Amino acid sequence: MIIPYMLGFPFLGIEWQKMENPDMRVAMGMKSDQKGVRIRRIDPTAPESEVLQPSDIILSFDGVDIANDGTGSCIMFYA
Repeated sequence: MIIPYMLGFPFLGIEWQKMENPDMRVAMGMKSDQKGVRIRRIDPTAPESEVLQPSDIILSFDGVDIANDGTGSCIMFYA
């Protein structure tokens, strides 16, 4: 049996932090025109743990820019 799509909710396996504070963005080395969210913690069993690290900044996800509050044009990260 072939299932054409999956039902459910995706799990990214991270805890993240908004980057709305300009001083925090400077401290993290972000350019003034960059937006994104900071990774606080990664689930050690998540596949992302092999490529992402705490304090990495996610600027976009699947080609969609991420705003400093975690929203994008068609996605939203939830804390």
